[in-house]
Amino acid sequence: MGFEGLRDLVLTTNRAVFGVPATVVRPQPDIVPISATVIWVTEGLAQPLTDVGPRESSIQMREPFRVMALKVSEVPTVPRGTVIEAAQPGGTVRKWIVDGTELVTADERRVIVVPVE
Repeated sequence: MGFEGLRDLVLTTNRAVFGVPATVVRPQPDIVPISATVIWVTEGLAQPLTDVGPRESSIQMREPFRVMALKVSEVPTVPRGTVIEAAQPGGTVRKWIVDGTELVTADERRVIVVPVE
């Protein structure tokens, strides 16, 4: 098995083990709901904004922020304002709004989300 095959296996396994079902609704014109699997990035791994400098986000806070990873093949774009319905591990389903992007790779988008009150 080559590197790409191993990488695909790891990504698939991570989604199967840590993934949470979600519904993603992007802003106009792409308002059709998308069923996806998201992974919550551990808050301990996310750095507070004040420690790493400005990011593409309208929020400025000192506490660790919530980061969600989405598979590009399921949700190709995740602009600010996208609403995601998903549960945190052990929690109930609630709505989250994308406030910015933390990381973009060929396979994954990590977005900063805030709860919809």
